[in-house]
Order: sequence, then structure tokens, then C-alpha cells
Amino acid sequence: EIIAFVNGLIEQDVAYESGGDVYFRTESFEKYGQISHKNLEDLQHGIRVEVDGRKKSPQDFVLWKKAKSGEINWSSPWGKGRPGWHIECSAMVAKYLGVTIDIHGGGEDLQFPHHECEVAQSESLHGKPLAHYWMHNAFLNIDNEKMSKSIGNGLTVRQLLRENRAEWLRYVILSTHYRNPLNYNGDSLHQAEAGVERLNNSFANLRYRLQTLEQVDVTQEAGNLINSGQSEAAVVRQAVDQAVAHFERSMSEDFNTPDAITAMFDLAAAANRYMQAEKVTVEVLKELITAYEHMDEVLQLLYTEEAENVDEEVNRLIEERQEARRTKNWSRADEIRDILTNLGIIIEDTPQGMHWRRK
Repeated sequence: EIIAFVNGLIEQDVAYESGGDVYFRTESFEKYGQISHKNLEDLQHGIRVEVDGRKKSPQDFVLWKKAKSGEINWSSPWGKGRPGWHIECSAMVAKYLGVTIDIHGGGEDLQFPHHECEVAQSESLHGKPLAHYWMHNAFLNIDNEKMSKSIGNGLTVRQLLRENRAEWLRYVILSTHYRNPLNYNGDSLHQAEAGVERLNNSFANLRYRLQTLEQVDVTQEAGNLINSGQSEAAVVRQAVDQAVAHFERSMSEDFNTPDAITAMFDLAAAANRYMQAEKVTVEVLKELITAYEHMDEVLQLLYTEEAENVDEEVNRLIEERQEARRTKNWSRADEIRDILTNLGIIIEDTPQGMHWRRK
């Protein structure tokens, strides 16, 4: 695929062979520099002239490199050699993703020359845009130092996940805009854990309250619940609409994930206020849950099915405790509270009903 790609560029007269190498004629691509906002003429003024003279222009870049003695190589129409640094990406994108992709990402250090060259190759061959959107992320720092093998401060996702949940790590990353440097330190995951737990506790209480209401028969009592909750419902519905609009606006503004998380906390605050109301309704609880799920489809901060299974066990124990309290079996109720405490669950008995949260 790479050789065919290079051959296609030669046939279009935007590339040429020279001494076993194949170079792309940068001047043939008028948009060169559009991603990094660099001007080709300025680049040429600042570049040193190649001593071997194989390039027609100093800014031309290699598509195929003639193999040196003992170097790994492949046969090609231009002799034995290997692909250049940029061509392999263009060839892989074309083969596996198509001529034009939606989003192309990479580190900010790849804007120039790598992505400029990738665009020049791909768009010269296909005559279509390589990508609709480009996202270049800033670097990761560890305790305010750039992560580097030479310093020995490297961290891998695999290492972090040995003792931490994926949702916590995801929160750390999303809390900083992708174009800003991300600084990781010992407190980062602790802060993330607290934030993720707040969101999950709110969501879990919504689901628990909905489950208990749905189990109530449609009686006069249920009708009273709905009728008396109208004023609170109007307030929370407005808050839900505002939070969802805030979330979507943030994500539409260059993937502003920190602000999107703020919108999710706004939703949690509205949910928590509503849960303190004297009466709540099934309909509003469902709207709150739907809004949570809409946001989390993007951010993925709510716990997975494994955690949901734990929640189901917690809910089962809570229901058993409620029954024990109803029948005045206080010893069993206290025993279940202790079991839940050992599971990291805090029980709160309030005039509006029972709530639970994780420690």
C-alpha cells in the first residue's frame, strides 16, 4: 500500500525520485503550513541547504528512503529502501479509515512537520480533505515536570489502573482542556475519586428512589405524590434543561470537557435538591436519570455494569433494612447497617426518606 501510494504521487508529478530516495515537492501543495500556521517561504528562509543536493527544494520531505548497508529494507521500483516517517500514516488511514476521516488527533509537537506532511501527501493523492477536525493535545507533566524516560518519571495507564478505577483516571484527564498541559501529582486521583463519587452517589440515589416509587401501586397515595410535587418538578425540570444545554454548549466549544463536567455537577446539585423535596415523582426522576445518561454517554464517569451489580446488592440490603425497621426488628436493621458500612456505604435516615452514599 505504501509503495502504491508513493507511486501515485509520482504519477501526479508532486513527487520525484532522486538517488534511490523519493521526495514530495512541497511547493506543489499550496496549503502546506495550514495546520501549524507556518508560511512555506518563511520555512525555506530558515532551513539549511542540503549538502548532497538530492532535494529540488530544501523543504521537500522524504517519502521513500534508500536503504543503508545493514538496514532493514524492502524492494521497490526505486531500489531497496524503507518508508519515510510520514507516508506510513497516510497509507494506513486510507486503507483502514478511508480517504477523509472526521477527527485526527495527536500531540501538539506533531503539528509540524508530521501532520503538515501527512495532509500534503493524502490530499495531493486523493484530492479530498484528510480530516474535518484536528485536535492537538498538550503534554502531560508529572509534578510540574514533563514526563520523560530520561528523568524516569513515566507513568502508564496500566500502572495507574492497578489501584484506581478507570473513571477516576478519566476524570483527571477530562478536568483539563486537551489543549492545555495536564499536570498529574499524588493528589490528582484523590480529587478525581471525590468528584466521581459525588456524581455516582447522586445517580445511585436517583435510581434507588425511582425503584422504590415504581414499586408503589397506583393508589390514591401515589396520586397525591404526583399532585403535590408539581412546583418542585417545574423548578428541577428548568435546572435539567439548563444543565443539558450547558453541557452541549461546552462540548461544542472545542471539546471543553472541564466545563462539561461542571454542567454534570450542576445536574447533580439539582438532583440532590429535588431528592430533599417532600414529594418526588417518577416522571421527574426519570428525566434526571436520562439527563445523567446523556452526559455520561460522552464523559463515561458513571460506574460500569460491575459497579451496578454492587449497587443492586446494596439496594437489596437497604430494602431488607427498611422492612426490618417497619416491623421494628431493630437488631436486624442495625446489623444490616453494619454490613453496609463495611461495604463503604453510609446510610442517612431523613424526614424525606432514606438516602445512601459511598464513603
